[in-house]
Amino acid sequence: MMDTARYSPDGVSIDDVIWFSELNTSMADWWQPIITNLYDDSGDRCVDIPEICQWVGGTLILSPKAFRAVEDSTAGCGEFYRSRLGLKSIKYLIV
Repeated sequence: MMDTARYSPDGVSIDDVIWFSELNTSMADWWQPIITNLYDDSGDRCVDIPEICQWVGGTLILSPKAFRAVEDSTAGCGEFYRSRLGLKSIKYLIV
């Protein structure tokens, strides 16, 4: 999230960015796509990337397929931000 903090406007503190999911920080107006990765800490070396997974706090990373499935039903429940997971462009939802 420190990469995102550098794009935050005056008046949005680093804590507002780092703790965005708990503070309900709105970032849609100034968000810049970030590159992120998922790491498997289960010890299984052959794990597929799931369609939905937890990222930071109450934030979910959604594959394009998962995003399409929940987009209408989650309208007004958070903000969608564009991100890249490896070479794939995905969106994730703050819930």
